[in-house]
Amino acid sequence: MLFQKYPIASKMFMILRKLETKLVKELQQGICLRNAQDYDDRAIASLVQQLGRTLRPDRSGWKRGAIGFISGLWLVVALSQKALALALLGAVMPFGIFVGLMWLINWLNPLITWSDYWVIENNGSLIACAKLYEGNSTCELYDVFVVPHWRGNGLGTTLVKTLIEKARYPIYLACLPNAIGFYEALGFTCTTEPLDAELMRRLSLTNVRYKKLGLTAMVQTR
Repeated sequence: MLFQKYPIASKMFMILRKLETKLVKELQQGICLRNAQDYDDRAIASLVQQLGRTLRPDRSGWKRGAIGFISGLWLVVALSQKALALALLGAVMPFGIFVGLMWLINWLNPLITWSDYWVIENNGSLIACAKLYEGNSTCELYDVFVVPHWRGNGLGTTLVKTLIEKARYPIYLACLPNAIGFYEALGFTCTTEPLDAELMRRLSLTNVRYKKLGLTAMVQTR
């Protein structure tokens, strides 16, 4: 009735529908959902790091500030005492810490089962990931992340639904309050049942920082 009364509104609606259809087709081209491989390790680590920054936005900045402050203080003290060795040590300290962290990541890398991850790839770049860990009687969902400018296209929903279909046992996860609605729409429910201590530890439910942020356990039993 509205479109009959206002023909221009009808034309605008049709144009928008065509644009939407074209956009969806463009998004679908080059997109692939697949099981992760060992060579995806660095790309997945980058996505998980981005996820960590959204959960702890002040943490990395605080660490960098602390390292910079300590290094600067060390330099001031060393130079005031004309201790060249101490000054050089303070100057290279941040670099040494960075190298040490990279070494630790490379050392831990073989211990990570990358095949537990599923990823969404677009033209050779990973734009989403999620991890499904399968235990003896439970499954656990971790590291669900979609690159910000790809959100709103249903990629996260598709990824989680895929893992739900592959899970053989009830799936447990822990999420912050702002993500509860997303998981409820996929069949998860908040649970207050007593959980195994090891499961709680793996889900970070015993972490004081996350408890203060309202970390909540959820389960999907189908």
